[in-house]
Amino acid sequence: MKYHRLDQLKEQAQPNLFDKKSAAYLTDFIADETYASNTLAGCPLLPGDVRRLLSTPPKAPTDIEKDVLGYAVALQSILALPASKTTLTQELLLNLHITTLRSAKQRWREEPYHFSITQEAPLPADIGYRLNLLLLLWPDLKKQEHPIDAAAIFHLTFEGIRPFADGNGRIGRLVLNLQLLQAGFLPISFRDTDQSNYLTCFERYYKTGDAEPFAAFIAARQEDALNDYMRKAGDKNA
Repeated sequence: MKYHRLDQLKEQAQPNLFDKKSAAYLTDFIADETYASNTLAGCPLLPGDVRRLLSTPPKAPTDIEKDVLGYAVALQSILALPASKTTLTQELLLNLHITTLRSAKQRWREEPYHFSITQEAPLPADIGYRLNLLLLLWPDLKKQEHPIDAAAIFHLTFEGIRPFADGNGRIGRLVLNLQLLQAGFLPISFRDTDQSNYLTCFERYYKTGDAEPFAAFIAARQEDALNDYMRKAGDKNA
């Protein structure tokens, strides 16, 4: 089985983010992922800057700081959701977007968007329809595919729709982590050095329909997360 080792590692770790032992892991994860995801979106703040910002938010944050703080709040909301009872809906996507980019006013993207040689996003009038198709597909995708593959396909498709004028990557990564939590895995933290590989995975999928490179990317980050969790929260089977 392709993910046999990863599934075994998950069984060994038995991740439980509501356990008191997970507090240190969660604190580090939120800071690391908030930094990395915003860096992928072009944020210039360094890891130490982000940690200081999260620990002591300023009374009058800059626009960049607002984005970072907004993402951290949205990420915390994902981690606090009862994953098994949370349904992916357009309303959830919109709420995550409003939380992450607090200045956002419009519902969906209002302008055409062409973001690669091989992929043109749907026209604004088609965004709601395309999102609805993807959300309706998700329950079957979960049944038919391993959680890693299902999350990879969903994420790549979502990013191809580009429903928002800004923040699509950050919202997509939040949803990806919710999907991993729903499958009993840990949320993953991207790295500031991941951008080239991340974008290559998209280009491969849009050219060939092959989600395997991105699924392998998620699996590698999941293995990192599980090992990190066992170091910080303790291996309960040890």
